[in-house]
Formats: sequence, C-alpha cells, structure tokens
Amino acid sequence: MVLGSEKYYPRFGYIPAEQLGIQVPEGIPSPNFMAMKLREEGAPVNGAVTYPEEFGM
Repeated sequence: MVLGSEKYYPRFGYIPAEQLGIQVPEGIPSPNFMAMKLREEGAPVNGAVTYPEEFGM
C-alpha cells in the first residue's frame, strides 16, 4: 500500500486500494490510497487499514 500521487504510482503497478477490497481510511482521498498485489496467485485481501496514533490520522 502507498499513499501518494495517483499520477505517479500507477506506473509501478499500484491501483486504487478499493479495487482490491481494502477500505480507504477516513479523511484520505480514495484515488491517492493505492495498493498492489505482490503475487497474482495470492489470496484476496479485504478490510480496513488503521494507522498508528503517531500518524495523526
């Protein structure tokens, strides 16, 4: 997962995390929260991401 530019990271294979079943943390723009599968045969993922308190989110 990465939180960054929706124009930069897709060139490395990142897609919106929602497309993989990952919930976008509140307050973060959906297009900027991306993820990628490390292996195509990997098990599906889903759920919410919780940032540690130190991130202030």
